[in-house]
Amino acid sequence: MKNMTIILKKQIKDTLNNKAILIQFLLFPFMSAIMTFSIQIEGMPYDYFIKMFACMYIGMAPIIIASTIISEEKESGALKMLIYSNVKGKEYIGGIALYIVGGCLIGCFMMSLIASYSLSEMIIFLLISLIGMLISVMIGSIIGIMTSSQMKASSWSIPMMIIFSFIPMISSFNESFKKIGFLFYTQQISEMINTLDLTSIQSFHMIWLVIYFILAFILFMLVYKKRLTHQ
Repeated sequence: MKNMTIILKKQIKDTLNNKAILIQFLLFPFMSAIMTFSIQIEGMPYDYFIKMFACMYIGMAPIIIASTIISEEKESGALKMLIYSNVKGKEYIGGIALYIVGGCLIGCFMMSLIASYSLSEMIIFLLISLIGMLISVMIGSIIGIMTSSQMKASSWSIPMMIIFSFIPMISSFNESFKKIGFLFYTQQISEMINTLDLTSIQSFHMIWLVIYFILAFILFMLVYKKRLTHQ
């Protein structure tokens, strides 16, 4: 727990010197606010842009932030120092996840306020976002560890986050594409966010997300041990 706290504090401090990371936290909440307040079409739900950008936020921001942080720390040698300080993989990913998910949840909280959700809707919205963000952090962390530089990390994370974030949006307009989209965790997140009702959320969605999270966590631990601790 102590190591996780140290990593968390380090990342918060580094954010002040890394405007690119800060922008990732603020971009989608800012865009959703502009679109919601400036565009209102008859028959369109008031929270339409909130839900659309929330899914993109969950599928993009944690991936690019996690991959950027880890690839930067690999290049600078900071990650190697942490390993030599006996920081375990779960402690490292825990500190990174607390930082990224915490920052993104603040953004999602602001989006829920813009959408004027009730307390119950807000809680469900944030819980669904939390699950999706944890999976995205795992994916971004795996990319960051497996790549040898920040440039290579970006070349992998950008296509991944585009695929994961745009799948739900395309599926909403194309029923045929939706049959493929269900394989992606962001599609499950999108369908859950579109209801915001626990009685309407199918167990299939939760089971699929749990499977995704477990597989991503196991893969991260394997990659962490193989690519870093054995170097």
